[in-house]
Parts: sequence; structure tokens; C-alpha cells
Amino acid sequence: MTAISGSACGAAAYVRTDDRATHSSSASGFAAAGPGDESWREWTRRIDDLLSARTLADDWDGQGAVAPHPALVDGAITLALSFQTDGTRPADFVIPGVNGTVVFEWHDPVEYVEVEVTAPDRAVRRAVKRETGETQVNHLVRRC
Repeated sequence: MTAISGSACGAAAYVRTDDRATHSSSASGFAAAGPGDESWREWTRRIDDLLSARTLADDWDGQGAVAPHPALVDGAITLALSFQTDGTRPADFVIPGVNGTVVFEWHDPVEYVEVEVTAPDRAVRRAVKRETGETQVNHLVRRC
């Protein structure tokens, strides 16, 4: 993994715009992780995926997709570091969106959760209950 310089802005780097702290862990049961466990290693792999996304160029998918700006990817890395530090279960996938965003996805039997990083300091969290289709959307803003 390539070293990341800078601060992850603490464990609660992102807050909902209504000022209540939120993490993807509010959706499902997640346990705290430390540097020696598999969860920590999985987050490290996701961060490596994000570092690879910094090198994408427009039309990276051959269908006209917009590459995420490196500053936006850096914001996604900050969010990933925050999730890792908080002990949030690792995202199943971290992928570039076709419109220049970065998307974290968690696929659970009860709920699908995605966090789409739309700007270096902004993200949108969407959670969909599988049984009912009930959807919750929260806008997240980085505090520092």
C-alpha cells in the first residue's frame, strides 16, 4: 500500500448535514477493528483500490465515463480511513462511479448501503431495506 499523508480528521470525519454523527455502521452490526485483524486488512485493500482510481482518465470504461478527480478520490480515502478507524465493517466494493464519483457498497441480507463521494468533502449515504424497499438518504459533510 502507498503511504497516505494528511489527517483523517479523527474518527468522525463526516457528519450528516443535520449535525448528527453518522457512519455506515449505523445500518448493520459492525465490530471494532484493529491493525492486526482481517477487517483492518480489508480496509487497506479498499484504500489501495482508491489509490488506483486516482490514475483513471476520462472514458476509463470505454463508454464515456468521467474519471473521478484526484481530490475527490483523496476525500474518499479520508472517509475510508475514518471508517477503518471507527471499526466499520469493510465495504464489499469501492468503485469509481461513471459520473466522476466514488462509491462504497455494503451488501447485507437485510440492507444494501452505499456511500457515494460526490466532492472532496461531501458524500451521500443511501440505505435500502431489502424486505420493504424503504430507503433512507443522508447527506454527509466532512468537518475538517
